Amino acid sequence: MNEYIDKFISVITFNFDSVDLNNFYCNIKDIKINDKKPIRLPLMGSITTGRYDCTDNSIDIYNAEPGVIYHELFHMASSRYEDSARYEGFATNDYENYYGYIGHGLNEGYTELLTRRYFNTNEELSLAYDYLIYFANLIEMIIGKDNMQKYYLNANLPGLVLYLSKYFSKDTAELLIDNLDYLHINLDKRFFNKRKVTFAIKNTKEILLAVYINKLTDLYIKKEISKEELINEINNYRNLLVNNKNELVFSETLEMVDMYIDNSLTNINITLEESHKLIKKY
Repeated sequence: MNEYIDKFISVITFNFDSVDLNNFYCNIKDIKINDKKPIRLPLMGSITTGRYDCTDNSIDIYNAEPGVIYHELFHMASSRYEDSARYEGFATNDYENYYGYIGHGLNEGYTELLTRRYFNTNEELSLAYDYLIYFANLIEMIIGKDNMQKYYLNANLPGLVLYLSKYFSKDTAELLIDNLDYLHINLDKRFFNKRKVTFAIKNTKEILLAVYINKLTDLYIKKEISKEELINEINNYRNLLVNNKNELVFSETLEMVDMYIDNSLTNINITLEESHKLIKKY
């Protein structure tokens, strides 16, 4: 395991500002890594491959693939345990008036996104993880890579929610987090409720599109981006929203996305006819 730890230390200290690595420096000095036998989860089609526990700063590895090890080391680098409260990247059991654990879905998706980005791993994962990585990337496009990584490494879920709340309500930002938690818990069940899962996916896309267009509209009104830049960004985001390879709700997503874009552009004096010419539709 030492070679993986040494490589992780080298990569993370090279790519991230030391001011954002307090959790990493605190944990790396006495991290414990244990080899374990694989565990199949009840009622699930998946097998647990690794787990980090911030209460005792330990990692259990059930499948010693590089991607699993680096994924768990990212959990270690973004976690702290204070006064019985767990702060783990974008997940915590100490968030305002919430009872229990919040943010686990986004945390898992973004942890794997970073693992693939910095260590070029590409293990085949479950459908839930495919969606969580996909949505984590879409959220990062709104917030910006540097900001998103900073919030993650400092275990600052409230900071992320506050940023999203600038362009929509706080309740809606929290609903986005709740949706990803629901997908994380339910999408890998052998017999999941397709209607509820479909609604969560569609609702998540609606929220992300609304937040991103509101942000772009704000930049456009302030003359910080041109009309062409606005349209290009919307085009790029639209294509990502409607072209997910695992899409369960393609037709509904397509109709919702195009209708929302038309209405939003019309509201900032880009006519419906003009928007149809500018937005690349299928």
